[in-house]
Amino acid sequence: MTHFRNISTEEQLKASYRKLALAYHPDKGGNNRIMQSINAEYNLLSNEFKRNSNMLNLLTVGDEVFVNGTECIVIIADNSTFVAKAKGRNKIAVFERNTGLGKYNKRYRAYVN
Repeated sequence: MTHFRNISTEEQLKASYRKLALAYHPDKGGNNRIMQSINAEYNLLSNEFKRNSNMLNLLTVGDEVFVNGTECIVIIADNSTFVAKAKGRNKIAVFERNTGLGKYNKRYRAYVN
């Protein structure tokens, strides 16, 4: 990813896209090739947020998730959150279903592979 860095929510992605579009849109004097690259990257990330969000909403106890690359098991799941435990370790964390971000530590990000 070249244009969007350190994006953890869909709202951050949209805000970053708007700033880039103002700077690089051809109608505003920007470069058409760069704008096409920005659009392609935005679409890819946007689809990834939607796919991951839909998959996280379907999680149940016993399902497998990845947290920052570590394989985990869902041990508790309710309507708005779920708790994941790292396999082979005692590390657990609580996550919001709609974003996949850690509820108490935003550096943790859960995703379904």
